[in-house]
Amino acid sequence: QASDIDATDLDSLAMEYRMGLQDNGQLTLGLQINDTDVGQLALRASMAAGGPTSAILITFKNGKTRSFRAYCKQFSEQGGVNQIIEGSAVLRISGSVTRG
Repeated sequence: QASDIDATDLDSLAMEYRMGLQDNGQLTLGLQINDTDVGQLALRASMAAGGPTSAILITFKNGKTRSFRAYCKQFSEQGGVNQIIEGSAVLRISGSVTRG
């Protein structure tokens, strides 16, 4: 979503706006917890380090990709008796997203 920039001046009869830069927002990933997965370890390290951005590449089953820079804002786990431990990671996207 793009932001709104207030362009109102003394000659304006009502509020005036211009479109600002696009904000690519955030992405929530669902995952099965694997303590040896390098991707999950990198997400945890990003969060622990206070959010420096890292290069992210997501490859879908159909071969399409998305690449961008992001930091991990949240990494959570949940599970129970007779269940696989699942979790989620919330990534804050910084900059543009490249579709491949």
